[in-house]
Amino acid sequence: MEILLKRQGRRLCSAVVLAASCVTLAACQTGDSSVTPAAPAAADPTPTIAPEPDPTSTRPTDASAADGAVPEEIRQADETEEAKTIRTFFSGLAKGVNDGDFDNQELRDTSSQERFERNEQTMAVYEGLHFPGPIPFTATDVTSSGQYASVIGCSVDTGWAQNEAGEPVGTWTTSAARIELIREDDRWKVDVISPSGVDCTDVPLEKKEWQ
Repeated sequence: MEILLKRQGRRLCSAVVLAASCVTLAACQTGDSSVTPAAPAAADPTPTIAPEPDPTSTRPTDASAADGAVPEEIRQADETEEAKTIRTFFSGLAKGVNDGDFDNQELRDTSSQERFERNEQTMAVYEGLHFPGPIPFTATDVTSSGQYASVIGCSVDTGWAQNEAGEPVGTWTTSAARIELIREDDRWKVDVISPSGVDCTDVPLEKKEWQ
């Protein structure tokens, strides 16, 4: 799930083994993560789906290993409008990678103007890969004040995007991101994504494939 990547970018170029997020999958430049998506302005470097992974918090973990017991505070944060916006954003990033076109409706609906113009660059490390579904993202804390919101959450860095053979690229790893949103046209929109030091080890992430 600019929830995603300097390190991922380097590893992907040298070994073609990382697919990560800056949303978590992760960022390609310091400050900006998107997908690993992680994957987004002053503190925003380039995902993860990804935000740029924070080496102090990224740990291997498999969403399927979660016991299903989600702490109430996480459940409440993950059900907010802000968290749902980020999941739609990460879904749009994944579709952008798959289609080779980041001008899709999901990204238009959930990206600030500056963010929208950076989405393709943020996900450049995933070029040639395929996401089997939206980039997994779980919000752990949401703070809103007027037209601004800050969401802390976990997303996938590696192990979700696939190569041409349909095999996951890299070991399943996650990282945390702080995602700043702004209110525009009566909608929350993702604006900046940066690394967070939150421990994602025990945070459940849902693997959801396209229908």
